[in-house]
Amino acid sequence: MENVRGAYIYYLRGRTASAVWGSAVVLLSAVALAVYLIVVQAYNVLYIPAIWTVIGISFLFFGRINRKEFIAISSDGIKMLGVQEQVGNKWVNTNLVVELSWTQIKEVEYTRHFVKSTRLFINLLDGQRYLFVLGQIDNAQWVIEKLREYVTCRDVGNCR
Repeated sequence: MENVRGAYIYYLRGRTASAVWGSAVVLLSAVALAVYLIVVQAYNVLYIPAIWTVIGISFLFFGRINRKEFIAISSDGIKMLGVQEQVGNKWVNTNLVVELSWTQIKEVEYTRHFVKSTRLFINLLDGQRYLFVLGQIDNAQWVIEKLREYVTCRDVGNCR
């Protein structure tokens, strides 16, 4: 969370921590397999732990990719990148920064689910509908509480 000139900006979590854990598990498994193969003198298949090592190291490189998606909440409205727009019965990624003023917004709803990510639905007065996945933000409840300062944010449970 970041407060910049009255706007609270929430960025999606990076994948660095999960990449380090994944890499560590794969590398430890590769070492254990290599030791086992050496003990049973199966030298002709030592290439398998070597491949695992390369895969483990690649997790670190892929985990360094920073995510750019964010949601910013201010007295002017909501600004988001990484939002999906409903077109018919499908959700389509916009890949654009979407800015919505509070006067455009009819209602805001959110879902919570044990398995799926928390989702934020923004319904506009003109019938447009947007979806923003909050489950990858460190604390989605912060976003919901900040939204409640400006608009009613209805909990629709885990029905979507």
